[in-house]
Formats: sequence, structure tokens, C-alpha cells
Amino acid sequence: MPEDDGTAELDTPELDTPELDTALRERLVRFADEARSALGPLPPAQRVRDDVRRRRRHRITTSSLTGLAAVVVAVVAIAIWRAPGPDVVLGQDDHPAVWLLAGWGDGPLLKIDPARNRIVATVDVGPSPQQVVATPTAVWVSSESDLRRVDPDTATVSAVVRSGPVGDLAYDGTDLWGLGDRRVLRLDPSTGAVRGTLPLTFEPSGLVVTAGRVWVADFRHNSVVALDPVSGLVTATVAVGEFPTAMSFDGHDLWIGNGLANTLSQVDPTTARTVRTVSLGDRPDHPFTGVPSTVQVVGSTVWAVTLPHWLDGGWSLVGVDLATGKVVATLGAPGPLGMIATDGRDLWLPRRLLGYTVIHVDGASRTTVGDVVAMSPLPSS
Repeated sequence: MPEDDGTAELDTPELDTPELDTALRERLVRFADEARSALGPLPPAQRVRDDVRRRRRHRITTSSLTGLAAVVVAVVAIAIWRAPGPDVVLGQDDHPAVWLLAGWGDGPLLKIDPARNRIVATVDVGPSPQQVVATPTAVWVSSESDLRRVDPDTATVSAVVRSGPVGDLAYDGTDLWGLGDRRVLRLDPSTGAVRGTLPLTFEPSGLVVTAGRVWVADFRHNSVVALDPVSGLVTATVAVGEFPTAMSFDGHDLWIGNGLANTLSQVDPTTARTVRTVSLGDRPDHPFTGVPSTVQVVGSTVWAVTLPHWLDGGWSLVGVDLATGKVVATLGAPGPLGMIATDGRDLWLPRRLLGYTVIHVDGASRTTVGDVVAMSPLPSS
């Protein structure tokens, strides 16, 4: 657990409803017992880590156990990045939308109306979707096979613009960026056409863009690398924690999720130095799903999804204060949590356990508002 800083211990409210706790937990325990028996002895650590790295190459967060959780999800608010803030791009109906990818490897893209707290559209985006990012004119979905353009107003796939695997996506207000095979792709945010490529000498595992720099995580060397967005030259390399993948930017500092340590590294991109390392709880007791699996800055808090003890189903959404680096909120859940979407104020994230739900968290109070209402039933498996 995080070191004691002398403050009072925080409550850890559950994300799910109390009435369902007993049944869900009993079924999860039974399922975990069956999985433990089926799994047998764990394989050697190095072989497992190599397998994890191979599967995380394009930022897929999965469990290697058949039938146990592992949600492949990606989420994004339809917002322009300039600096952190609630800048929201409006559709033709003048309503902001939050987009997230919920599923078990093949889940649909969901469009959420945050004002009504409702899922208003679902979009079939093909097999193995990985991540979503929005620009003013399109919602982009990456996968192991292609990059797809979704019209935000009609909520339909309007084009498959690129063949080949694409991993993490980022939008800086001018260009759409994506991780390819040992390279960073610079794309037109409207059409997806390639504007340029930045070659890499390592396998990338995370991506974020700041003013004048493209930052890429290098999981094999436990570091993040800064690239000049025009020349592609390496301008800085910063050592962080073990197995960095999830990345976010608060307008001043980078926040890096270290997937085999359950920590966050706060990095000053100007000085290219690690400011602090924040513990999010116990070090993972399993090698199957890196934690934190997703990191997102919302307001004055950086949020991370963690799973230190997978047999206990102990998924948590942990909030860390940007100014102090202290854990200020821990919201627990018995089921796998997806990546975090935000409109700059609140958070939405999918959870899968005996079906899909989407959880709404108030960013200011750091408490759960409730589940999002679906206009039609979500997939049950």
C-alpha cells in the first residue's frame, strides 16, 4: 500500500450496487477457484513477461486465462487536446459525446450523452479493437488489423483507411498520431492519410504528445523516449518504473503507469527528469495483466485502473492528487474495469462482470454517480 503520510485513512466505496455484491463475489470466487485449478503452476517469470510484452505491444490489456476478464477496452472523450481542460468538440446536434470501447476483444464502440447519462448509440467496429481517440471531425478506432474512421454524428464506420496493426492513438489539435510496428505514424486527423513516420529502434508500448515532443514508452528498457515530431530524432530518454505502458499528460507533467510495479512515474518533460514515483498499492502478484492498465488526468486528479490481486477480483480506480502526489480516492469493483473516458470534468469507464456496465464517476467529488443507462441492452458476453 502507499506509504503513510500521516493523513486519515480513506474509505473505499464500491463501484457496484450493494445488493449485487454477494452474488457477484460468490460467483467470482468460484470462477477464480476453477481458473486456479485449470492454470496449474505458473510458468517461469521471464517467459511470462515475454508473453505479456508481446501482447502489450499494441496496448491490449488482456488476461491470458480463457474466460476470466480481461477486458479489451479503450475510451476517449471527444475533446481537442491543447492543454488539460474541459474543451469539448460538439457534434451537429451541439451535444458533446463521450466514446468508449467496451467488450471482450470484440466489443462495440459506445456513444454516451453525458448530460442525460445515457448510451445513445453503439457501433460495430470490427474484430480486435484496441483504442479510440476523437478529432473535431472523426472518431478513430485502432486495431490489430486496421484503423477505422467513425462519423461522430451518424455513429457509423465511414472508412477503413489503413491496413496493418495500429496501437495507441493521440491527437494534439493538429495531427493524429498512432503507434505502428517500431514506428510512430503521423496522420491527417480528418482522413487518416499518412503525413509522415518517425522510426523507432525499440518496440513501443505507450504514446502521448506534448508541445513540441512525441513521447513513446519503451517497456524493454523501462523508460520513456522523447522524439522531435518533425525529424524523429531522440531528444531525451527518461528512466521510469518497470514495464511502462499507460501514459497521460496534465499540461505540465507526464504521468506514466508502470505495469509490473503498480506505480505512477511523474515526469517533467521540460527537464526530462522523474519528479516522483507514486505507489498505487501492492505490487501485482500476477504477471498476466499489467497494472495500472490505464492512466488519465481529469481536473486536479490523475486516475489509474489497477488490479494487484487478480484472484480476489480486486480491481480499483485510484485517484492521485496532481499537486501532492498522494492517493486521495480508491473506488473498488469486483469486475474488470476498462480504460477511462472523460469530458474534462467527469469520468466514464466500462466494467465487465456477468455482462457489461458503464460507470460514471464525478471528477470533483471523486465519488461514483452511478451506472449509465443503455438505450438498448448491451451484449451479455
